[in-house]
Amino acid sequence: MITRLRRWAAEHRGRAIASALGLALVLLVLWRIFHAAPEQKAPERVVSIAVEAARTGDIAVHLDGIGTVTPRAVVTPFNSRLEPLNVLP
Repeated sequence: MITRLRRWAAEHRGRAIASALGLALVLLVLWRIFHAAPEQKAPERVVSIAVEAARTGDIAVHLDGIGTVTPRAVVTPFNSRLEPLNVLP
């Protein structure tokens, strides 16, 4: 089997080199895809928390201006039933 492969490679040197380079390229791409560096975790963020007793009162919030409201999602009615075609004989 090895001698047949060597004989073929000797007779078709250009094709053998192109095949070897193509195989090496495919293996390199597969290796880069499946052996990528592991993702680094983001450092843990420290958040300070303050505790205070609850109290009642007014909150002064003023909204000046006129604007439009854009919905986050829209539901469109959809009829999935197919109507039969009326074909005249």
